[in-house]
Amino acid sequence: MAYATKEQLTELVGEDALSGLADRDGDFVADPAVLDKALAQASGEIDSYIGARYPLPLARETLTLNQPCIDIAIYRLGVDGASAFEHARERYEDAIALLKRIGEGRAVLVFAPDPDAEPDAEPQRPQPVVQGGPDRIFTRSKMWGL
Repeated sequence: MAYATKEQLTELVGEDALSGLADRDGDFVADPAVLDKALAQASGEIDSYIGARYPLPLARETLTLNQPCIDIAIYRLGVDGASAFEHARERYEDAIALLKRIGEGRAVLVFAPDPDAEPDAEPQRPQPVVQGGPDRIFTRSKMWGL
């Protein structure tokens, strides 16, 4: 499942810029197959970071991963030197930093509202790690005077 669509990519970047990045047959129009492949590869890269924290595939659409998917796809399309974006690498690195924070649990995914869910339902979030064990044997009061 791709985290962004060709339409979202085109809306954000523009058709002219995409034609320079994804035109492989020389007709000055971005090739849909190239865009699909770039978005699929970007989504796969995203899954590699968040898969340790969230079960894949994600059950619902997420609002958090749309922009990183587009930024990664644009960076990957522009690797051949045809990119006119001077900030593509910076945006890519920012996207990867966000994905690392999500994978480490320092940031969370924001899911789109579930249309089938009840309005009062609590949103699903990753469960915290809880550690337990027996009471301490050597406490300050027991060790006093030793």
